[in-house]
Amino acid sequence: MKWLLLLLLTDVVVQTSAKTVGQLDDDKKGCGKDKACLETLKAYRTREVLERIIEQLPGAPISDAAVQIDPELRKMYVDFYEDERHKNSDFNRQDVDTYFYSAKDPFDGEDSSQMVAMFDVTQDLEKKYEILEAKLMVSTTLPTYSRNILDDVRVQVFEKNGDNSLGELVKTQSFRITGGERITIDLPVGAAKRWFASSGSFHGIFVSAMLEQHNIAVHPQQETKDSEKMILQLSLRNKEFVGQSTNSTLRRSRRSPSAAICATSQPSEGCCLYDLIVEFNKIGWDWVIAPPRYNAFMCRGQCEKNAHHLLNDFGHARIMRAANSIYSVENMDLTSLGLCCHASDFDYLKVIYLNQQGVINVANLNGMVANRCGCS
Repeated sequence: MKWLLLLLLTDVVVQTSAKTVGQLDDDKKGCGKDKACLETLKAYRTREVLERIIEQLPGAPISDAAVQIDPELRKMYVDFYEDERHKNSDFNRQDVDTYFYSAKDPFDGEDSSQMVAMFDVTQDLEKKYEILEAKLMVSTTLPTYSRNILDDVRVQVFEKNGDNSLGELVKTQSFRITGGERITIDLPVGAAKRWFASSGSFHGIFVSAMLEQHNIAVHPQQETKDSEKMILQLSLRNKEFVGQSTNSTLRRSRRSPSAAICATSQPSEGCCLYDLIVEFNKIGWDWVIAPPRYNAFMCRGQCEKNAHHLLNDFGHARIMRAANSIYSVENMDLTSLGLCCHASDFDYLKVIYLNQQGVINVANLNGMVANRCGCS
């Protein structure tokens, strides 16, 4: 019932006028010869996208009360998403799951003298998943006199022993920092595997980032707001898939150069692929953190204009394709075939979202991006 309510509310946002769908179809002003108004098609396609998200994210929140997130923290995730989207990184692989873990204070505030960060990672993680990548996102706080100066900072990550003493040095990395910016440290995968191989083997980490005799790395014991949280990012792949193909089909697919893309300012009479920007914040879905908007694409046009190029290899369309191989296109009465212009190939979309428990999750949503159109 809650999801039904959410869809009904979403319909109100998606509606482009007070007219019913039937009225829009009957109104020839601004409509194509096939009586499919652009705004109606946009509403249909947007509704389809939202329904697919709801089907694939059963743990997503249903009210704004559950999606409070620090604006700076939101910006961090959006920036991360945009940076990774343009890289050939594990984050973009469809067979890879990404998890974000916020650091916890193992002493629950009872001992602020101990700087240590713990992460609630599922025990025995390494038994089920292969860890492909591990990164540590750390906020820094600089002395007032140094906030507008570009400083060179040497950062070291240490393991903590069971008695809270410093253990093995895990990573050393240098940064140029200005202001209280967040830095991202590439952790050795071997260390992450060791930490989460079994329960009780990980006692936390300590980050040293010394500047003018001050450690500017913010630990859980020093946080004053959510945007200062230390975050561990793990890219994981289920061991059932290890050894399987990692070719381009498992990565974000690239749009085929042969796929027709038309502009609404200069529409094609035939079946063609058009832009359709879905903006989650404008429909009230602030729990979708990244991307804040994306191009879902939609198909529109009259199949009788170019169906001989777009016939799918299904039932009715297969018969027409066979007929087309016997008779010339000029002799075929395409207007009587009853063909429909629709999306024939889809790509997935990776999203970062906030679930009902307030935990940041990453999911691969199938069928979210129309790649090409077809007629059938």
